Amino acid sequence: MRGIALLTILFCLLLPAGAGATTPAVVFVRIANPENAPDARLDEHEQARFHLEKRGIATSTLAVTPEEAKAALIRAARAGAELVAALDPDLFDAAVAAAEAAPKTVFFVRSDREPPDSLSVFGARMREGWYVAGRSAARREGGIGWLAPVDEAGRLSPDQERDLHAFVRGVRSVRPQGQVTLLRTPTTVPRDEAAAADALARLAGRIRQDHQNGPALIVAPPFVAEAGNRAASAANVVFLPGPTCDWTRVYGSLLVQIRFGLWRHRATSYGMREGVVRFDPPDGAPDPEAIAFVRGAKPFPPGLDDVGQETPGAEETNAPGGLRDITDERMEN
Repeated sequence: MRGIALLTILFCLLLPAGAGATTPAVVFVRIANPENAPDARLDEHEQARFHLEKRGIATSTLAVTPEEAKAALIRAARAGAELVAALDPDLFDAAVAAAEAAPKTVFFVRSDREPPDSLSVFGARMREGWYVAGRSAARREGGIGWLAPVDEAGRLSPDQERDLHAFVRGVRSVRPQGQVTLLRTPTTVPRDEAAAADALARLAGRIRQDHQNGPALIVAPPFVAEAGNRAASAANVVFLPGPTCDWTRVYGSLLVQIRFGLWRHRATSYGMREGVVRFDPPDGAPDPEAIAFVRGAKPFPPGLDDVGQETPGAEETNAPGGLRDITDERMEN
């Protein structure tokens, strides 16, 4: 954390090197999305790009198809970019090929795969934020729900599995017999505010039914939670947005290291202690426990990314505590 802050200061000292440049110093690359669906993960990196621009660092964004990715990444590097940030794991192979063709450019790729010596991979330990969110949710009154957009087969992604596991562990660390109701819903739901509000209302109804019409607390991706709060379609329900990432200082400090010749290719993981993963409760006040975790006052429990026996599955819904799994009716038709 202190190291990132120091490098950010140094970054400011280097602004003349990037200010006014016609060639972008940093190029952010994503997979083209023809449906223009909202993606909170990409929006977080976009905020970091705006931060660089405000500091006088020239940047650009590039949307590519998987087929054209390799050529596009090579063109960006050979045009003079100091850093090419590939924001989709599906760009890993294209970035490896581009890094070999343009060794003077640093390639920073979101992936959990083992990187070669020619590029760096990065990821966020979102599970830390979800664990704190689970503890925060469990300290509030009412039943707890978790909404997850899933693929056509109803499967959670590996990241979602880890996040849910951490969230349930956080809930049960405060409420040992606590139960989380999971609603799997189509990925199209977050793209439509009315559909998002409807899904949240359905989940709230199920939770209140299971808890004798008591209050319900639903955790969802930020965009979906905001839709639920605006719609206010269910009484006595709180919609709690999940954790987010703040990448603003990461790219600044990374660019400093590149310019000073300090950066070495590596696999990098960012979490709460690095100031990247954040959990902000809906009342706007920082969560005291989240601050404690960031400062290292309390260690996270081991195995947060293990999705093994600690989280009961759907077949154990009658057991005290754990996870109750239900499916959106849109996926049943």
